[in-house]
Amino acid sequence: MNSAKKRTVLRIVVILYTLFIFSNSAATGETSGGFSARIAAMIIDFFHLPFAFEPFHFFLRKAAHFSEYALLGILVCSESRYEKSSTVVPWLYGICTAVLDESLQLLVPGRSGSPADVLIDSAGFLCGFALMSLLLHSLVKAPKDPPVS
Repeated sequence: MNSAKKRTVLRIVVILYTLFIFSNSAATGETSGGFSARIAAMIIDFFHLPFAFEPFHFFLRKAAHFSEYALLGILVCSESRYEKSSTVVPWLYGICTAVLDESLQLLVPGRSGSPADVLIDSAGFLCGFALMSLLLHSLVKAPKDPPVS
C-alpha cells in the first residue's frame, strides 16, 4: 500500500475513533457510571484488591480518560507521519477534541464537563503522541543490518 493510501486509511481510523470517544461521552451519567462501576467491581473482585470501591472507581474512570486519549495520540501520530507539517496541528487536534468532548458532556443528562478531565485527556493524548513519535523515530534510525561481530 502506498503512502497516500496508508494516510487515508489512518485518517479514517482517527475519525472513527474520535467518533467512538464522542459516543462514549453521549452516554448518560447513569449508563456511563454503571458501566465503569461494574468494571471496577470486577477488577477488585478478580484480583482480591484491598481497595475501597469509590476511590478505585474514581481512579479507574480517570485512567480510562487518559488511556482513551493516549490511543488517540498514537493514532494521530501514526497518521501525521505522512504529513510534512509540524506537530502543532496534530497536538491541537487532540487538545481541541478533549475540549469538545468535555463540552459535549454538558449537554448529556447526568454528565458534566470537567476542566480537570480536559487536562487528563490532553496529557493522555500528548503522552501517546510522544511515545509513538519516539517509537517511529527509533525505527527510522535503527540500522537495517545488525553489526557483524
